[in-house]
Amino acid sequence: MTCLYSELCLPQPDGAQYKWFQNEMLIINETKISLKRKKTETKNLLFSCNAENEISSEKSDPLTKICFDPVKKPEINATCKDSEVIFTCFAAQ
Repeated sequence: MTCLYSELCLPQPDGAQYKWFQNEMLIINETKISLKRKKTETKNLLFSCNAENEISSEKSDPLTKICFDPVKKPEINATCKDSEVIFTCFAAQ
């Protein structure tokens, strides 16, 4: 995730400082323009950032980033063993 100053990709303001929030709670010691997290650590969490300089301060709208691929159509396999049938479902990701 990157804290963008503007949707128009304007240059970053001089002397900008950044703060990051997870579910509206300040993330301590995260002051860089980008925040890196493992995909598994971001599920169902809201992230937002604040950019400020000597003149003003603005906070972004919250964002939830879903980086997981949907499960593909599974295949089914049947194996006969003695008097039983074993069905196995293979779902590739």
